[in-house]
This record gives sequence, structure tokens and C-alpha cells, in this order.
Amino acid sequence: MSQSARGNYFSRSATIQNIGFINFQIHQTIQETIASSRQTIFGFLVAVLINILQLKYQGKADSPFETHPKTIWLAVTFLFLYFLAQDAKLRVSEPNCYAFSRCQSFAYTGMAIFGPLSLASMSSLIFPENLGPFLYLAAILYSLSLIPFHLARRTWNRFKDFIESKMYAQDDHHERSSG
Repeated sequence: MSQSARGNYFSRSATIQNIGFINFQIHQTIQETIASSRQTIFGFLVAVLINILQLKYQGKADSPFETHPKTIWLAVTFLFLYFLAQDAKLRVSEPNCYAFSRCQSFAYTGMAIFGPLSLASMSSLIFPENLGPFLYLAAILYSLSLIPFHLARRTWNRFKDFIESKMYAQDDHHERSSG
């Protein structure tokens, strides 16, 4: 392979890698923005539901803890599990985490499941009791709509890693054969 052909190959390879890296960075930025906006909306909804519950039970002798202890227990448990998953997601985002993809997958799945279920539990205290099963069903369906997106993103990341490893292997092979 001539010097100019090798330089041209390297230039195209570097360009493809740069384009792939830029696309990945844009994709990552969009995903982080979507995730942070979901968390902002979740926090807002929790605050609104708590305020509505306070208004609903204002001036009454009974509290939701007395009238619906199981539902309150579920709501608090789901909320706690959501926060644990959120904390785990933040911890595995640190650069020194070696089990990044697997840990982040579990954390994201926990957030996708427990967040909507906690909102459904709190909402079931506000709406009539016969709507409770529909609220939980809506929460489960919403959770299921989030999880396949994450699996698609993980598959994309694996595909990208595979392509990058093949590109680096080709570069190494060409350097050894020409050297």
C-alpha cells in the first residue's frame, strides 16, 4: 500500500470514527436531557400529589395513613425504591465503575418501574377506589414503554462498541502489514 493510499485510508477511518463519536455524544446528550426532564416531571408530580392529598384530607379527623395504610405503604415503598435506583444510576455513572452497563441497566429499569408505580399509588388515594386498578395498569404500561427503549439503546451501544473494535483491529492489521 502506497504512502498516500495509507494516509487516505487513515483519514477516512478517522473521519468515520469522529462522526460516530459525535453522533454518540449528541445521542448521549439528548438521552441525559430526556432523563433529567423525566426526573423533574416526576418530582413535580410527587409534590403536586402530596399537596392534593393534603387538601383532600384537610380538616378531616382521619388521615390517608389511617384510611388507606396499605396504599400509603406501597407508595412510600415504591418511592423509596425509585430513589435507590436513582442513586444507583448516579453512582454507576462515575468513571471508575467497571460494571457500568449492567449496573446502569438495573438502575434504569428500577427507575422505570418504581417511579410510575409510586405515582399510581399516590393517585389512587385521590381518585375513587374503582379507578385504582386502571391507574396501576397505566403505570405498568408506561413502565413497559420505557424499558424497551433502554434495551434498544443498550443494543446500539454494543453494536457501536463492536464496530469500533473492528475498526481498531483493521487499523492495527494495516500498521503491522505495512511496517
